[in-house]
Amino acid sequence: MIEVRDLPALERQPALREAMHQQRFRAFKLRHGWDVASINGFEIDQFDRVSANPIYLLARGPSGNLLGSCRLLQMSGPNMLHDVFRRHTEGLDLPRDPGLWECTRYTVEPRPGRHQVDPSVAAALFAALCEWGIPRGITASAGMTDVAIVRFMRRLGIDTTWVSDPIQIGETKTVVARFEISQRTYERILATMQLEKPVIAIDLTSYQRSAA
Repeated sequence: MIEVRDLPALERQPALREAMHQQRFRAFKLRHGWDVASINGFEIDQFDRVSANPIYLLARGPSGNLLGSCRLLQMSGPNMLHDVFRRHTEGLDLPRDPGLWECTRYTVEPRPGRHQVDPSVAAALFAALCEWGIPRGITASAGMTDVAIVRFMRRLGIDTTWVSDPIQIGETKTVVARFEISQRTYERILATMQLEKPVIAIDLTSYQRSAA
């Protein structure tokens, strides 16, 4: 089950919000070794504020436990690629376009006792990005992404393009990747992983497509 929440909706569920920031701490600080801001086991940054208008995709298990999440940011507003990774992205094809959104802090919790994640959860987050984004005029997404995730995305049938050379961040080799948000991408993900639609069970967001 995927929930889509804007920040006010997430703040109304403090336990869920805490679980997300703790999960991000385990993923980016502990497993990946990124130099991210953290305090008392929580990873949180300046883009988790109302001023950045973040949208959160949250994968939850049958008991409500958090399985994975990612954060969406408008490239026309505050975002990590332009504001944090500027020295890596200057000159790249990343316009401040309302149709291009950043996918950031993408993570899936490893299965208990294993290092592997559930691929159906990982895929469902990308499917939800399409399901939520298409009716809102989102045509592409980009992000600083683990090379292994890019390989997984391509196996799902997502047209993904490297727009930078590989960059070593902490323990992971990353790349700025851009991928298509379309009905074709959505249907490919569903077919590859045999997911049923809709993948989004709860949508608590107020964002609507910008006027042309």
